Amino acid sequence: MKSRTLHAGIAEKAEYALAILVTSAFFLANLPIAGPVYQADEGGYLANAAAIAGFSVDVASSYYAGYSLLLAPAFSLANSPESVYLVVKLINSLLWGGVALLAFRTLAMAFPTLARGRLLWCLLVALLYPSWIVMSGYAFSSTAVVLTFILSAFWLLRIQSFGGMNWLWFAVAVGYLYSIHPSSAAIVVSSTITLLLLGHVRGEWHWCVAAILLLFGCALAYSLWLAPGLAVTMTTGDYPMESHYPSASKVLSSLITLDGILKLAICTMGQITYLMLSTYGLITIPFIWLLRQRPIFGASLSQPDYLLVFYGTISLLGVTTLSSISMSIGDSMRLDHWMYGRYTEGFTLLLLASALCLWSTRHFAISLIALAVCFTLFYAGLPNKSGGFIALNGLGLWQNFVVDYDPDTTSPGQIIAQWGLMASPILAILLFARHISARLFVLMLAFS
Repeated sequence: MKSRTLHAGIAEKAEYALAILVTSAFFLANLPIAGPVYQADEGGYLANAAAIAGFSVDVASSYYAGYSLLLAPAFSLANSPESVYLVVKLINSLLWGGVALLAFRTLAMAFPTLARGRLLWCLLVALLYPSWIVMSGYAFSSTAVVLTFILSAFWLLRIQSFGGMNWLWFAVAVGYLYSIHPSSAAIVVSSTITLLLLGHVRGEWHWCVAAILLLFGCALAYSLWLAPGLAVTMTTGDYPMESHYPSASKVLSSLITLDGILKLAICTMGQITYLMLSTYGLITIPFIWLLRQRPIFGASLSQPDYLLVFYGTISLLGVTTLSSISMSIGDSMRLDHWMYGRYTEGFTLLLLASALCLWSTRHFAISLIALAVCFTLFYAGLPNKSGGFIALNGLGLWQNFVVDYDPDTTSPGQIIAQWGLMASPILAILLFARHISARLFVLMLAFS
């Protein structure tokens, strides 16, 4: 008994140690970044934060303000552009420490029979995915998206165990997530579906309806009141605010044409290929595992691992659909538009860790077959010119940093073929490794 208590105490300290390690490593790694690099995105989020902090700002934009709310203290605590950005990076690092702690507790609820040490290792490997530490050095909303989505998953599992007020906390988390980035509109849909299914399983329809009403109320309050109000305070005179997001009419007019449908299909294959290639097939394992379980109206939804994977999977599918639509309607298509990763990556951390917790060599083999099929379809549909690849939109592909090519003369098919070949040795090791520790070690090296 004393031994078990000792091990439990060590594991609990280890989860806090992981959070401190992530916060420190992310902050120190990004110290050399002195200020914003991507003026449009970072400028939009920082301008919102300054306005929320009470400063007079004439830079109204369509960038969502949920993440900016978290950055607002930087403008109150610092008194120079350099020190403001230093505090921004510190806030990001603290948020990532929160991600580590909250993700571990969510996974511990989802996989109660798995040893806490194994959970820590699975989460550590998932946290090494390169996008996380890179994005923590920029004023992009990705950090807040990851944290808030995990927070919603945490409350979702609390609903399954305890019900009651946890329904409403889940709704608030998703409502706030919607205020961070428009791609989270897909999470409003996936959350509603999940809530309805949970309402059926638990029979708590009054809480279920209340949660759905609160969720949509939060989203509508932001869209109809908070965002327009902030735009007014950040606008001088009668100059209208320009939106960089496509209008509904432009989206619909694009999707009703044969060319638009073809571009959407290629973008969808590209985004799926990106996720599968950058995660070395891990992202597909939870989906395959999910398909092999009982129907969702049976006992499966009462199991915490099933609920987490179900919510994570349908959320990722929804965001991938929205992201593919958004990218496919553009007139100028770079390779990173065809296989855009920045929007979808924010919803993958729990699924990556879950894939390692649920590891099955058979499921991984199926995942590699699916990767080969998606890769081939994407390769066949790509145009002849790549137009280059902005690394920030696909940070999971380390191959982009080591392959030297001329975007004007090299076809995108040639580029992704090289990327696929470079990943193949890692995929082979993961397939044939005999022990999970070997796979975790290989993934740590690959992600690092």
